[in-house]
Amino acid sequence: MSYPMHHTSLILRLALLLCPLAIMAQPAMEMDGSVVNMGDIPFQVARRVSFDIKNTGTSPLLIHDIVTACGCTQAEWDKSPILPDETRIILVTYDAAALGSFHKELEIYTNVQDEPYYMALEGRVVEDAVDYDAIYPVDMNGLRTSHTDLDFGMVHHGQTSVLELPLVNTSRDTYSPRVMHVPHFLEVAFEPRYLVSGRIGKATFSLLGDRLNNYGIHETTIYLARHEGDQIGETNALHLRALVVPDFSNLSEEELAQAPHLSLSADTIPFSLGAKRKKQTQQVILQNTGQQPLVISRIQVLGEGVGISLGRKTIAPGEQARLKVTLKTTSSANPRVLIITNDPTHPAQTLELLNL
Repeated sequence: MSYPMHHTSLILRLALLLCPLAIMAQPAMEMDGSVVNMGDIPFQVARRVSFDIKNTGTSPLLIHDIVTACGCTQAEWDKSPILPDETRIILVTYDAAALGSFHKELEIYTNVQDEPYYMALEGRVVEDAVDYDAIYPVDMNGLRTSHTDLDFGMVHHGQTSVLELPLVNTSRDTYSPRVMHVPHFLEVAFEPRYLVSGRIGKATFSLLGDRLNNYGIHETTIYLARHEGDQIGETNALHLRALVVPDFSNLSEEELAQAPHLSLSADTIPFSLGAKRKKQTQQVILQNTGQQPLVISRIQVLGEGVGISLGRKTIAPGEQARLKVTLKTTSSANPRVLIITNDPTHPAQTLELLNL
């Protein structure tokens, strides 16, 4: 059958328009990672891991076959088509029948291309596997550690104090750990920078005392993230605490012998507050038993519902001052009063407040 010239031209133009659409409609495969490091696993205890496969194309993706390196590795997957934007899981089991390190490749044959995609398992089979749960009891979304309280203790102003926190990656992903909400007086470094599955690393926290202007207790919360953009919350919170005091490291033996010394009449103050008594005031005697003037740099109240009053902040040798402490029924649990002075032997002393 012959067509008029203008009909033939129209058919050719339609064919040219439809051909690119047919070419564009094709599957595409994306994996969340081509290598899974299984870390140390027990001898003869089979371990299963999973790979995420996503169809990023515009037509169904078919996995025709998955060829394993040997009988020690078995792959399982859903044989049905993977629709565009759909993610499917491939389960791979390693039997751990041989001791030592291993690297097992798998070939994935699909309708995307003639050549296979490659993924691999690696790790080490050991007779006694490490019990990470016992050694590192705190789980922070796949990163495990031993504790979440970073207590630097007493830090002299101007000096740097360092703490290390062990980390182990118990997930199947590779992480690049980092800390979020870091204050200006803290520096953090990670080793190694990229923590692969099953491997142990550490975070080093350096508190820079010269960036803290106030004496006393500094507390803040930072967050350990697995990668950039990770979510933060109580499950990955680290609580930092440091007591900053004056630096007396340059004093000579003679200066230390002649230094001021704070003596308290009591280090615990008992209160008896009831339904009728809303607040009560007690006093503590602060005496300078040293040979130089005692300077009270700061009095810090730790807790709510506590009031303080001090007549003078400089106490001559042999003299004393009265510290009045008022406790209210609305006070928080276990309130305390911290006294920072230029006494080099005891630069920070604490008063415990007890409501009997």
